[in-house]
Amino acid sequence: SAEEQQKKICTSCAEWCNYSCSFPSPSVATKSPEGYDIVTLYRMTPSNLTDLVDKDTGDPYGDVTFTLDEKGIPMECRHLPESHDCRTSTHSWLLRESLVYSVHTVAVLDWGPYLHCNVNTSDGSYGKHFYCAGPSAPIATHDPKNCSCPRTYRSAGWVNVSKLTGEVIPTKECNATVKSYCNGTIMDSHESCVLCVKEHYKSIEKQSGIPCYEGAITQICPPLPPPSPLCNSTFMKLCKDTMDNTTKCEHCGMQNKAEFIKLGCNVSTIHPYPIQMCIPADPYGPYEVDKRKIDMLVGGEWFSTTAEGECHGDNMPGPYPSNCTWKQLGQTIVANFSCINTGLAKAVRAKNTSCFESCPDGNIINPANPSDCWTYCFFDIALGGIHGEGTPKITSEELVASWLQGFNKTNSSKCLMSGSKFNSPQKPIITTFKGARNE
Repeated sequence: SAEEQQKKICTSCAEWCNYSCSFPSPSVATKSPEGYDIVTLYRMTPSNLTDLVDKDTGDPYGDVTFTLDEKGIPMECRHLPESHDCRTSTHSWLLRESLVYSVHTVAVLDWGPYLHCNVNTSDGSYGKHFYCAGPSAPIATHDPKNCSCPRTYRSAGWVNVSKLTGEVIPTKECNATVKSYCNGTIMDSHESCVLCVKEHYKSIEKQSGIPCYEGAITQICPPLPPPSPLCNSTFMKLCKDTMDNTTKCEHCGMQNKAEFIKLGCNVSTIHPYPIQMCIPADPYGPYEVDKRKIDMLVGGEWFSTTAEGECHGDNMPGPYPSNCTWKQLGQTIVANFSCINTGLAKAVRAKNTSCFESCPDGNIINPANPSDCWTYCFFDIALGGIHGEGTPKITSEELVASWLQGFNKTNSSKCLMSGSKFNSPQKPIITTFKGARNE
């Protein structure tokens, strides 16, 4: 029965995809009388995108983790404009006044792997259409990491942030389709294989029948050939001072590409030469905050809610014919991004005000584009240094409590946007279901 299924925790993808088990409920969920998990989800988002469909969200700890992850990006982009973080939409969002936090209460019946939900830029409607792909949450004991089947893309997903590696493993369906498009000798070359995948990406995703993650499906391409001794020595002569930072290392290789070509080095049009040498043990340089340390320190939970799993109309999560797994309850709360994070910044600054006073923007509580000095002070307190090398001077509980103050009823006139209300979640009205799922 479906009730028996919920009691059995999955230990394999086969069990999960056959509907014979369930993911455990997240720690922040509370049970309704009807058996639903009720959770409150938070999301940092542009003000025109406050829905949950194909979006990633977090609990308070999970969203504070994400907020701290982004706090160091202005400094990184000043010094490393070519880095991945600075070539995505996130940085431009952070420097705009249109960012808000949206808060949602949802009822969930079926939990599964956390999915990466991102803006779909391929259809020319940047910022409007999202899609979810690349299941990366582990099954039960965090092994295996990839379950790709229809149920995965219909269930609400979640993951413990401190255990999320960010690794996305290619699915069998995607791999098979890549090989059908890029078979034969083209698979013998890393560069030609990657070019083929990029050229046929949309067709590969369509033919495989499930969302594919472009960065992941290129993992099946052959590895780059090792650089020759001559190329290695030339690279060390030209770029050895950048070896402590992956981004600068790659950038140096790109700047000296002509020199490598003269030597007959295997220069790739896909990667700056030689990317194989630009992977130091610690990829974080003096202007990059170690996001892994933030994830481990604050943790929390992240969630994904797909269009395929949303309940519409009067449908509530349940077995066929509802054919849906999550439903939003009550009214969305929308809060001012800067206002909410000012509360967090105040709590951090209070631990060492003298450090901030020495900064050019030290009199600003929560600058939108903080100076390097301000950023170093902030993370020295919140993380023990930008690489987490020391001891934090504020606890994760204090960070989250200061952040949540802005959502409190007593602060509603300050941070809540017009029209937001603190409504109690609507009580789901449905008889506890009986019988097996029939999907």
